[in-house]
Amino acid sequence: MVLGDNQFNETLPPSLSQLSNLEILHIQNNDLEGEVFTIIMQMNALRSLWIGNDLVSSNTFNETIPDNFGDLSQLEYFSATGVGLFGYLPTSLSEMNQLEYIILNDNFITGSLPSCLGQMTALKGLSLWDNQMSGRIPE
Repeated sequence: MVLGDNQFNETLPPSLSQLSNLEILHIQNNDLEGEVFTIIMQMNALRSLWIGNDLVSSNTFNETIPDNFGDLSQLEYFSATGVGLFGYLPTSLSEMNQLEYIILNDNFITGSLPSCLGQMTALKGLSLWDNQMSGRIPE
């Protein structure tokens, strides 16, 4: 389902969570808000998730990446630039053996990079610029 670069507004309908076989969800660059992860975490077949913004649009989710985000074990691409994410990166990322790209620029993510990132053998790209992270870069 590719719905990016439109003017969809308000929240995602809860009925989307019933699309458990959906592999692609691109809702970037709209005017969506609310709790997106409650719906997304039911989409077990998801391979590509793009919920971010460019400089013009304003998806605003203002929530944390859930601790069980690693349950989306088929996910290969995750982009959520500028959507108001806060909190830390969950260690369950290490369970995502297929995840190749994580792009979480321009949010409010705090804490340090989890050492589990070194266990993500499929990871090809990680972009976290303009967050509030600190500490050491793990080996």
